[in-house]
Amino acid sequence: MEREPERLHRAVGQRLRELRLREGLTQERLATEAGLHFTFVARVERGSTAVTVDSVAALCRALNITLSEFFDPLTQKFQIKGPRRRIAR
Repeated sequence: MEREPERLHRAVGQRLRELRLREGLTQERLATEAGLHFTFVARVERGSTAVTVDSVAALCRALNITLSEFFDPLTQKFQIKGPRRRIAR
């Protein structure tokens, strides 16, 4: 059975591939525009690596979309919630 982190990595990768193809970009072109290496973009699309918020933000800028536009479709698949706890200050 696939664990939650792997499912999330795969979903992020699928979303990135969908957006890249919609814009008619190659992995190399997207990587160049985002200031990343094309092999990193390939690994993200395969879901074989975790991606930081900074990297997603760079990819979003290159795709001319917001972080919200990137992640909104994923929120239906992943209802990531934990017990509500009060954070001590």
